Amino acid sequence: MNVITDLDALRRKLHEGALTPARREALQRELAELSTPAQRAELDALLRRLPASETAEIRDLVFR
Repeated sequence: MNVITDLDALRRKLHEGALTPARREALQRELAELSTPAQRAELDALLRRLPASETAEIRDLVFR
């Protein structure tokens, strides 16, 4: 399992550049691994600590 679990890992994902279709698909699979309410809440808490402009693409994938 390769779940994003900390702020540094999330920042690295965000700063790797724009999400290409392949990267978007891989990130979508990784985010789908967050299956419990606690994991989703932790991701939400991490996203809230970063500027919305940096997390817009991930928020779009998570909160559809």
